[in-house]
Amino acid sequence: MAFGLKGAALRLLGNASPGLFTLFLLLIFRVPFTDSNAGMYIPLFSLIFTYYFRVHFPQSGRLWFIFILGLLEDFLSGGYLGLTPLILLLISALFERQRRIFLQGSFVTEIFIFLFFSLAVSVLYWILTSFIEAQFIPGLPFFIQGLITALVFPLYVFLIGRINKRFSR
Repeated sequence: MAFGLKGAALRLLGNASPGLFTLFLLLIFRVPFTDSNAGMYIPLFSLIFTYYFRVHFPQSGRLWFIFILGLLEDFLSGGYLGLTPLILLLISALFERQRRIFLQGSFVTEIFIFLFFSLAVSVLYWILTSFIEAQFIPGLPFFIQGLITALVFPLYVFLIGRINKRFSR
């Protein structure tokens, strides 16, 4: 009986590990900075999680968790509450509808697809933030954040793969 409970606990931890890892990264990287613009150069871990898990493991990337990650990212970054969850849920819907297209390529192709989405999301953030502020905001920090997010994507996928392999033994 104890082995069954231990196995169930390890499976539960294995299923929760990608979300917990993403939450950990989000909390560690979003420490308060003295420069208010430094937060713009932190990768959007919630976007990486949303892309990877809504495309590859839709049962693991739950919408409620994506919503909470987005709210937490907005809260910790000082952004407009609700903007990130809105964008992430829209992106999730797109990934669900076009999932087969995203699964057809190699990993290098996937990196370029994510680069495109990361930059597209950065442009969307920039447009919506400028609209909310009712003034033109320089777009370069948004573009750089999109590039940094895309550069972190392969490392994130590698680490998540290692974590999942560790718990699936």
